Amino acid sequence: MTTNLARTTPLLAIAALALILGGCASPADRSAMTPQNLTVSKHYPHSLRVQTSGGAETGAMDSSNVSDADLKAAIEDAVIQSKLFKTIVQGSNGDYELSV
Repeated sequence: MTTNLARTTPLLAIAALALILGGCASPADRSAMTPQNLTVSKHYPHSLRVQTSGGAETGAMDSSNVSDADLKAAIEDAVIQSKLFKTIVQGSNGDYELSV
């Protein structure tokens, strides 16, 4: 009986370690959040300011999270690629503001 226990204990330890290390999260990929080949039917000759809040950085032992900066960059990339607005501005000088 002790030999079976001696054999299964290291296997259980390895399995537990694999579960712990497998649970480590990687941060969200900014480029994966930006839609590809986005087509819009109307283009606006105005500027847009993008503001994000409520996001969180991904911790080493945390679930995968989306940071404010990554979400903001993904939205700005999508607007620039689709040419939905003429320009993206930083600060408070935009004609329009998108708050996410």
